[in-house]
Amino acid sequence: MEQQPLIVIAVGRAVRKQRRDREWSQQKLAARAHINPSYLSQIECGRHDPHTSTVDKLARGLGLSWVGLAAVTGDELAMLEEESDRSG
Repeated sequence: MEQQPLIVIAVGRAVRKQRRDREWSQQKLAARAHINPSYLSQIECGRHDPHTSTVDKLARGLGLSWVGLAAVTGDELAMLEEESDRSG
């Protein structure tokens, strides 16, 4: 499988972090965001690059603004880039 861009992985990690901070299951967030739980799992694992409308649904489902989720994604991206710099 081809490696996804770091931003795709960062989005997934940000969504997972926010979901876990709320102690929600994937099923609960998927229901709140009106998406399939298996699709959410693929996003969280960085295996699927979600469309902007899906990211908006996820942000709303988490009770965040688009900017709020983007901020968490930026933090995750910075950590991924740092890890990448160290390993390579």
